[in-house]
Amino acid sequence: MVKNLGTRRNNAELESFSLDATELDRRASETYASFYLMLVGIIQGLATGYLVLKGIDSEALKSLTNGLAIGIPSPDDISLSFRFLISFTAIIIVTHEYTLAVTIFRRGPNYLDIFATLSLGITEVLSIHFVYQMEIWWLFNGVFLASAILAYFLTWQARGLNLKPKTRAVRRNSRYLISTQILSFAAAIVCFNAFSQEINFGLKFEDELLHYAAYLFFGLMIMLGGAGYLGALRRDLLYDAEGGT
Repeated sequence: MVKNLGTRRNNAELESFSLDATELDRRASETYASFYLMLVGIIQGLATGYLVLKGIDSEALKSLTNGLAIGIPSPDDISLSFRFLISFTAIIIVTHEYTLAVTIFRRGPNYLDIFATLSLGITEVLSIHFVYQMEIWWLFNGVFLASAILAYFLTWQARGLNLKPKTRAVRRNSRYLISTQILSFAAAIVCFNAFSQEINFGLKFEDELLHYAAYLFFGLMIMLGGAGYLGALRRDLLYDAEGGT
């Protein structure tokens, strides 16, 4: 009797670990969510810490502090402040967008997704590393945005695995992901244009401010789009579940 109980227990354990197509899909979706959140968390934590270190350990910070104390920060101090602000904004956007994507989408891991995520992280950290060298900072921000376009495109491709076709939810998702790709492309053009002008002619301070403002504008547009997206998608899913009535 004890032997039979042990045999049944072993069979039950084997059955609980057995693999079929449904179980494989479940494991893949769980792996996707946990892996990407862990990877993004590590990268964004590293980027945030590095940005703080670059900010507190520099002569530029002392110069900015002195300028603010007397109410007359120099153009270089203002320009550097914008680069720090934009770098921090990029960290916020990447963290939010990946959290949003993992909340909505599930799919199996693949090399392109990993490549896009690591490319985003590497170029993000490199742009922070060169925050005191404006032209190189612009260059790596352009490459960073190119990586973001790839990441958005891969997410857009996966929409059919998670949302029913020809529904309000899938249409909203497509509009959101396409618009973020367009905004990222426009911001990348701003970065590469600033890099080219700085290398070839040297950007005037007024032109620097225009490029910073344009970059921030496109970033804020992405943030505004993502801020209410989850709630709007939930309403669309409820609408679709009721038959679109």
